[in-house]
Amino acid sequence: MVNANEFKTAKYINATMASEDKALQGKLRIASVDETEIEGKRKLVIGMQGIQNKLALNQTNLKTLINSLGPDTDKWVGAEISLKVVPTTFNGQATASVVLVR
Repeated sequence: MVNANEFKTAKYINATMASEDKALQGKLRIASVDETEIEGKRKLVIGMQGIQNKLALNQTNLKTLINSLGPDTDKWVGAEISLKVVPTTFNGQATASVVLVR
């Protein structure tokens, strides 16, 4: 059997993915924390056990993790999280955003 998820082109989890992919619903465990550059900006991204795509942390999600787990990213690995899709406004446009819940 071929797993069609291996052919998805999105590298990072987005709102559509989070709302449609059953594997992203429910409790998830942080497996890794890495630094990367996205569109010229330094970002932290988290990997989750059993999930191919990573979540690039926006400021809201970054603050959630810092407030609940502290600033040492090594201590984030193994923590349990959930993802929630919420309506938001970005550049004056209604859109959806992935919010990390601890």
